[in-house]
Amino acid sequence: MDSIRTVGILAKPDVAHAAGLLASLLDWLGQRGVDFRLDPVAAAYVPGRAPAIPRDRLAEGCQLVIVLGGDGTLLAGARVIAGRDIPLFAVNLGGLPPFSGFIGKYGVGDGKRDIEGHEVFDRWYGFYGQGEYFPPEHGSKHLSQVMVEQACDFLEHVPLGRPWCLSISFKAPHSGKGYLGYDAELDLQHRYAEVEIPMPPTGRQEYFEALSEFLRRSNAHLLLARAVQHVREISVGDEGLLPTNHWGRSCERSNPSATGPPRTGRANRHHFLERQW
Repeated sequence: MDSIRTVGILAKPDVAHAAGLLASLLDWLGQRGVDFRLDPVAAAYVPGRAPAIPRDRLAEGCQLVIVLGGDGTLLAGARVIAGRDIPLFAVNLGGLPPFSGFIGKYGVGDGKRDIEGHEVFDRWYGFYGQGEYFPPEHGSKHLSQVMVEQACDFLEHVPLGRPWCLSISFKAPHSGKGYLGYDAELDLQHRYAEVEIPMPPTGRQEYFEALSEFLRRSNAHLLLARAVQHVREISVGDEGLLPTNHWGRSCERSNPSATGPPRTGRANRHHFLERQW
């Protein structure tokens, strides 16, 4: 503690046990000759211990900033020390973290890993590297079907009333040969064999060449609709987050007559996010 002379402290409001915790912390700092600066919320928990200092000036003269709160307060602490060489120490006063799960490609490659996926997520269905479109351990099932079933399994195990976050990393259908070639589901491989698909106005080489390199190299469109429908059918709490890294093809399969781009939809207050990497 020799190098730390002053500590800035910011806190989350309306936490029942925060006052006692903060008072003990200030006593501990005082016994070691460390001064402290409190943001308005922290100062309100311990009246008379120190003046309230606006957060935009809290870090002045501090060698350490302590955050008592949840994710939002931690982000506020990060803004307090922005641009300064000051460490941030967080004490979680928030509720339970989201029940987390991961399905699909785990983007750390096939080499040595510092941490395994099952150590990070409550339920782990991931695999390292590219994987296979028809993984032998799942019989004749296509990987997309396997992953949607895994998503449904995850949703069945979400504790009642707990927020959740499920990340689905589909094995994208890339253009090209070798391991980049896409193997479609067996029941879809000949779906449009007898259909003449008209060429769109922009379906010419000059439009393709005008795209960024990333878009020229990827043709990923994958599915989520079955998982979305499963959320509608079962109760898994009021809040949930389902980020994916590619569009789903289930949208097409769940409504073959639909036109236009696929849509993941929204069920109650469960949010489905799509990121096109």
